[in-house]
Amino acid sequence: MDSLAKIAHKKHWRYLYERRRQRALGINAKQMAWSQVLSLVGSVIAGALLETNKLTFALVAGAFVVLPGIFDLDGSLGAALSAKINHHLEDPDAKAHVVLAKSVGFAVLISFLGGLMVATLGAAIATVFFHAYFAQIFWLALGAIVLSGLIGFPIIGLLSVAFRSLKINPDDVVGPIESSIFDILTVITMVTVIGWLA
Repeated sequence: MDSLAKIAHKKHWRYLYERRRQRALGINAKQMAWSQVLSLVGSVIAGALLETNKLTFALVAGAFVVLPGIFDLDGSLGAALSAKINHHLEDPDAKAHVVLAKSVGFAVLISFLGGLMVATLGAAIATVFFHAYFAQIFWLALGAIVLSGLIGFPIIGLLSVAFRSLKINPDDVVGPIESSIFDILTVITMVTVIGWLA
């Protein structure tokens, strides 16, 4: 019985290796190019939103200190979320809605915990070097991170499931798309939270 289990185990890993090799060889350059174009468009839109709302950002001393941390945290978590969903759905018994719900919930939890660190560190730096109000920067950063995640993670999750159903590997195309989505969301949510705090 033990030898049968070992044979089955070897076949399983060989199967996964072959699947990954076929997918790696089948990367569609056109799909990747379109996702990069979308990323560039999203970055330009985020830049335009930032320029349009710079006076709103100026209302909160130290707001720009936490901006890169907010961009990076939710963006990197969005990429990890897409990869997690994609790889869980390689299991033929996996139910897409269950994987989606669990993965998005976990990403929101991690964004909250990571947001606590970004908000604390950013608020401390802004307070010491830019004479900002610690509580204001803390809530701005944490609020924008959590709000971006609550909006963006379900979108990224649904995109990952949709791409898989269209036989497009999410690992190849979702990264640039989620980056542009979170660039835009970060500016919008920061402006929203500044409005709440002002």
